Amino acid sequence: MIPQMPLIKRAAPLVISGASGIYIVLRARKLSMAEPTDESFARFLIGQPDLVTVLVGVPASWYVAQRRRRAGQPNGMAHGAKAQALHSLRQVFAALLLGIDLMARKAARLDQPELVALARRLKLVIRQGIDTLAVLGEPSPTDLEKIYGAPKTR
Repeated sequence: MIPQMPLIKRAAPLVISGASGIYIVLRARKLSMAEPTDESFARFLIGQPDLVTVLVGVPASWYVAQRRRRAGQPNGMAHGAKAQALHSLRQVFAALLLGIDLMARKAARLDQPELVALARRLKLVIRQGIDTLAVLGEPSPTDLEKIYGAPKTR
């Protein structure tokens, strides 16, 4: 499953780049209509802090924000052997949940409350394992295709 980004996360870079692009064009037009001066390029840049901020600051701050978001977000894509191990563990946890549910139902039918309580505790442990596994990330779709790809013909 490929995680879907909300519309705002996809549109934000376009809005920011579009707004800063419009600002640059308007500012360049204003500068082109100004009287020419003999000052150095460095003095010119010192006199235009807003333009320098837009040209350098906005992309740099966007980069830093994206990097922080990715670093704080543990649910990245796993590749290779890690992806296969994650997928195998997900399958094991799913099978355990199914087995524990079957055990709990049978214990309830046979009126064995100790087994029902044990099944609930085991289910909580499995859920914690699933949550811990989610921290490690998701297997990449390309690796899942390798695992479940079309059978090879000889």
